[in-house]
Amino acid sequence: MATPGKPPEPVLREGEGSACGDESCLTLEGAFDRMKASFLQHHPKGDVGLLYRAFLVGKEMHGNQIRKSGEPYFFHPLAVAQSLADWRLDAASLACGMLHDVVEDTLMTQAEVRAQFGEEISDIVDGLTKMSKLAFTDRHLLNAENVRKLLVAMGKDVRVLLVKLADRLHNMKTLSVMEEEKRRRISRETMELYAPLANRLGMGAVRLELEDLAFRQLEPEQYVVLKAAVEARRAKLSGQTQEIQGSIQAILRQQGIPAQVTGRIKHLYGIWKKMGAQAKAFDDIHDWLAYRIICPDRASCYTALGLVHALYKPVPGRFKDYISLPKENGYQSIHTTVLMGSGDIFEVQIRTEDMHLHAERASPATGPTRTAASPTALRSTRWHSCAAWLSCTKTPRTAATWWPTSRANSPSTASRSSPPRAICAASWKAPPRWISPMPSTPRWAIAASGPR
Repeated sequence: MATPGKPPEPVLREGEGSACGDESCLTLEGAFDRMKASFLQHHPKGDVGLLYRAFLVGKEMHGNQIRKSGEPYFFHPLAVAQSLADWRLDAASLACGMLHDVVEDTLMTQAEVRAQFGEEISDIVDGLTKMSKLAFTDRHLLNAENVRKLLVAMGKDVRVLLVKLADRLHNMKTLSVMEEEKRRRISRETMELYAPLANRLGMGAVRLELEDLAFRQLEPEQYVVLKAAVEARRAKLSGQTQEIQGSIQAILRQQGIPAQVTGRIKHLYGIWKKMGAQAKAFDDIHDWLAYRIICPDRASCYTALGLVHALYKPVPGRFKDYISLPKENGYQSIHTTVLMGSGDIFEVQIRTEDMHLHAERASPATGPTRTAASPTALRSTRWHSCAAWLSCTKTPRTAATWWPTSRANSPSTASRSSPPRAICAASWKAPPRWISPMPSTPRWAIAASGPR
C-alpha cells in the first residue's frame, strides 16, 4: 500500500486480474492505492482504515465477477470511489462507492452492511440500491414522478446522488463493450436525467463530460466530424489563440494580479446544440473558444474584467455577473464575450480559485485551505438545495417545472424544427429522436402527463 501523503506506487501486472490502459495494467490493489492517495491529498487525517475495510469487503463479495470488458468487476466500484476522491468527498462516501453494488449484485445483505459499517454507510448503500431499481428503460418512464422517486430514494443524504453520478460517469466511459441498443438507451438516459442532475448539483465539469460521452454514442458520425472540424480550426488559429492568452496574462501581470489564464474549446455537445438552435453550420459558429481567468480574490476579478475590455471590444448583451448574483446551484463567475481580430468572438470567464473548484466539481471545500467538508457540512451546503425539491413539489407536474436550473443547459433546448446542419455542408440532418419536441420543456416533463 502507498504511504499516506505520498504519491502512490501502483502495483502493475500483465494479464488476468488487472485493468489495462494505454501503457500498463493496474491491479485492484494498485487502483486502491491510487484512490487512497487522492483521498489523502484533501483529507490528510482521513479514515483510511474505513477505506481499507470497504476495499476488502467489496473485493471479497464481488469475488470472481467479471465485467463485459473482461476485467474483474471490482474495478468498477474502485473507479467510482476514485471519482469521489477527486471530488474531495469524505471517507464514508468513498466507502459507499466501493460498496454500492454489494447488496444488489452479491450475497451480502443490507443488515450485514449495517453491522459491519454502521448506519450512515448502510443508509447510503440502501438509497443506491433503491435507485438502481427505478425503471428508466423507456422515455415515457423517464418522467417527473420517477425523478422525484430518485430524490425520495436519496433520503436525507445527498451523497447518494453523488455516488450515483460517479457510477454513471464510469459506466459511460466503458460503454463501448455494450450492444448498440443498450448504449443508446443508457446514453439517452444520461442526457435527459444524469447530466441535468449534475448541473442541478453545480457539477459543471461532470455535466459537460456526461453530455459529450452521451453525444458520442447517440450521434457517432456527427461527433467524429465535429471533433475533426474543431481540431482543424484550433490548429488553424493556434497562433492567434496563444497570442490572446499571452496578451491577457501580460496585462494582468502589469497590474500586479497573479492570475492564471487558460484557454479551452467549448465542449462538442454544446457546439452541436448551438448549431441546432441557430440553424447554422460549424463554419458559422464563432463563439467556440473560451478563456478562463482564475484570480486571487473577488475584487481582482472585477479589475481583470476591466482589463479584458480594455484589450478587446465587448459584445453588447453578452455580459453576466454571477459573482454578485450567483446561480441557484451556487455557481459564481463573471462571463463576458469579446471580439478577436479574425472576427470570431470568444468568451472569458473570470472567477476565484474557490469559485472555480465549486464550478468544476461542486467541491464542498470551505475556508482558505479548501479541505473537504464533514458529512454534516455536506448536508448543509448548497448541494442540499436539491432536497428542497421534495418539500416544494407535491405533484409530478410541479416537480417537472421546478427541476431544471437552466433549461438552456438541457438537451431539450434544441428544437425539433431547427436541427443542426451537417457540420461542413449545407445539407440538413434529420433531428435525433432524443431531442425534445418542445424547446422549453424536458422530455420527462412531457411524459409526466402520460404517453402521447
